[in-house]
Amino acid sequence: MKIKLIQSGGIAGTKLTANVTGKLTDAEWESLIASTKKSSDAGRKAKDAFHYTLQKEDDDATKTVIDIQAIPEEHNELFEKLFNNLKPEKKK
Repeated sequence: MKIKLIQSGGIAGTKLTANVTGKLTDAEWESLIASTKKSSDAGRKAKDAFHYTLQKEDDDATKTVIDIQAIPEEHNELFEKLFNNLKPEKKK
């Protein structure tokens, strides 16, 4: 399964994206989203803070705002690859 991470916000406001192929099953994907999904009552967005969205490659229907502090330990390697591959988003 190809996974896309989007980092937005920050002082410069630059949007960065990364795509990697992960060995997640659909059940593991659902578990990952359930454990990292940012609650809607998390309050206002902090000024100049980074915001993260995770989705299955180009499937906008799976786009979910996540809390990177809630990443389960078993997914550390996947997120390390994602963060290492973050690059400025290409304009279409």
